[in-house]
Amino acid sequence: MAILYSTEFAAAAVLFILVIIYFPSKPPLPPSISASVPREEYLDGLKHLIHNKQFWVTAIAYSVPIGVYEVWQVVLDVILDPKVSQQTAGWMDFYATIGGCISGLLISRFADLFTRQMKVFLLVFYFLAAASMLWFSLLVAGVLPFDVGMAYAAMVIGGVFLDGGAPLFFELVIEVSYPVGEGVTSGCLQMICAGAGVVFLSLVQIQSIGKDWMNWLFTACITLAIPLLFFIKTNYGRADIDDMEIDVSGESSSSEEGEDDGDKA
Repeated sequence: MAILYSTEFAAAAVLFILVIIYFPSKPPLPPSISASVPREEYLDGLKHLIHNKQFWVTAIAYSVPIGVYEVWQVVLDVILDPKVSQQTAGWMDFYATIGGCISGLLISRFADLFTRQMKVFLLVFYFLAAASMLWFSLLVAGVLPFDVGMAYAAMVIGGVFLDGGAPLFFELVIEVSYPVGEGVTSGCLQMICAGAGVVFLSLVQIQSIGKDWMNWLFTACITLAIPLLFFIKTNYGRADIDDMEIDVSGESSSSEEGEDDGDKA
C-alpha cells in the first residue's frame, strides 16, 4: 500500500510541477467561433445558471447517477461480501473503470458528430446502463443465480455506458446553459455530482439499514435520468454559432472558385 501511495504522489507531483512550469491560460487561437465570444463573469454566470431550469434538469440527470456511481464503486467490496473476495470486487471495479475510460475517449473523439443527436444517444446509453445495473442487482440479491462471470459482465457493461455518456452530457449541459462559460457550468456540474456522492455515503454510515438498498438505489438513480432526458429542450445555441464557421468557409470557398473561373474566362 505504501508503494501505491508513493507512486500516486510522485505522478501527481510531476504533473503539478509541469503545470506550474508551463500551462497556458488559453490556446493561441480560439478552437471555434463560440469560444471567441466574450462570456459572462463568474458570479453573473452562476446567477444565470440558478434560474435556468434546463440546466437543473440536465445537471440532475447527469450528476445524481454519476455521483452515486463514483462512491458506490468504493463500497463494492462491502456490497459483494461474502459472495466474492475483496480482491475480486476490486478487479470488477477496475475493469468497469477501464471500460468506461475507453468508451468515454471514443465517444468524446466523435462527440462533434453527435451534437444534434445527444439526447438520443444518452437515452440509449442510460437505458442499457440501467438494464445492466438491474441485472447486477438481481444477481447480488439472489433473485438470479449468482455467477461471478455474469457479475463481471454486468459491471463492465454498466461502466461502459455510464462513463461513455459523460462527454455527451457535458456537451449537452453546456449547450442548454449557453452563453454561460463552460468552466462555470462544468464546475457546478461537478459540485452537484459530489453532493450526490456525499448523500449516498452518509446513508452508508447508517448501519441499521444494512447494505441491500445500495444496488437498488443506484439502479433507481440511473433510471431517474431516463425520463428527465425527455424534459430537456435541446437548444443548440453554441452549436448554431459554430456551424456559422462552416457556412462562412463554404461561402468563401465558393466565392473564390467563382472569381477564379471569371479570371480564366
